[in-house]
Amino acid sequence: MSDLTTETAAAHLMAHATPAFAPLLTQPVEGDPGLSRTVRVAIEVDDGIWARALTHGGTKAWRDVLAERGRQIHDKGYTPKHDDIHEGGELLFGALSCALVIYAEYHPRNVQPLHQEALSYWPWEDGAPDPAKPPRAHLVQAVAMLVAEIERIDRATAQPQPEAQP
Repeated sequence: MSDLTTETAAAHLMAHATPAFAPLLTQPVEGDPGLSRTVRVAIEVDDGIWARALTHGGTKAWRDVLAERGRQIHDKGYTPKHDDIHEGGELLFGALSCALVIYAEYHPRNVQPLHQEALSYWPWEDGAPDPAKPPRAHLVQAVAMLVAEIERIDRATAQPQPEAQP
């Protein structure tokens, strides 16, 4: 992170986290009880942009999207480094699949064929959207995946910064 130590970033996150994120950030990381999620977020966040987003309110919808993105990173291991391997539009197709599951609900006569089509876009072996989940949950997941794709594109197209000379 730019100009911040991990400890400073972690302290900033805890001091400014919205009520929805504070409990998430204080949970220990699985496999390393001494490492809180706050420190892990501080380690993994690119240039503190996501950390700042976590600490500023926004609407419930946006907080839920950020919480879902946090779940993807911390519970599923879909870190920015992991996302960077998906250069073939997989994140985009995953989001599309989630959105199409909802679209099928708006067309009850064709719901089964539309669910099948939606699931055909899912780019991975497991974890496909569950049509029984509420539509809002699918939208939150889809938007979080789109955020991950936007961040991946930003990292891929970023100009390398020259190293500072001592």
